[in-house]
Amino acid sequence: MKIKISFLILFTVLFTVCGIAQTGDSLQKEWKDKYDEVKDFSEGLAVAIIKDKNSKTYGRKFGFVDRSGNEIIPLKYNYAEPFSGGLALVRSNSEWSFIDKTGKEIIPLTKRNLNAESFSGGLALIKSKRKYGFIDKTGKIVISLKKKYGAVESFSEGLASVEYKGKYGFIDTTGKEVIPAKYDDVGYFINGLSKVRMGDEDTGKYGFIDKTGKEVIPLRYDYVYEIKDGLYKVILNEKSFYIDKFGKCKVDCENAPADHPKTQ
Repeated sequence: MKIKISFLILFTVLFTVCGIAQTGDSLQKEWKDKYDEVKDFSEGLAVAIIKDKNSKTYGRKFGFVDRSGNEIIPLKYNYAEPFSGGLALVRSNSEWSFIDKTGKEIIPLTKRNLNAESFSGGLALIKSKRKYGFIDKTGKIVISLKKKYGAVESFSEGLASVEYKGKYGFIDTTGKEVIPAKYDDVGYFINGLSKVRMGDEDTGKYGFIDKTGKEVIPLRYDYVYEIKDGLYKVILNEKSFYIDKFGKCKVDCENAPADHPKTQ
């Protein structure tokens, strides 16, 4: 009796799994037949794209679908970014706006020559004629950068990178420059650290700083890669190995110099 029950359970599980897989395959095929491209899902919805048959320039139309393939927001936009923080950046003709998951326009960006990026950390970067700022989810400008930065990136873990006269630093959510613009390249803060570089791309050296600007991992590497699982791939003297957030070698340590810190 127990054997029959176990077999029945196993059969049910296999049937369910196969059914899910078959449904997934069918859904993927249906999407491929219906849409020209479907982006990765973000917050339950994915950007779907089709060629605009009514456009003489072979433009594309953007909208959003759910995981069942249902068209939640019609494909009527000229461009769309994935949802972030409950809002998605879309463009209709020459005007940008943020919409919610019902397709309702929440923040219109009607000013000409105004560009924006998706929300990150509750704030969205906006740019108008080389002037940068950040808006909140009500559309209010909460940071207006008066300093003429050459480039500004979105916030990551409470800090955003800025470029001033060819050098990079970071501002906080009040717009204050908390890490001076002195580096030749920086990354995003991930797990409390950001990669930085001093010197040019060919001969400069990379390391990591924390949110106070302290160089917690010395600038000694020829290149570094940011890995989200807590390890960082680094290259030194044409050899690669992995270090942790304390700068100690964890993997492929035979490639690290003899004097390089290693975990026990």
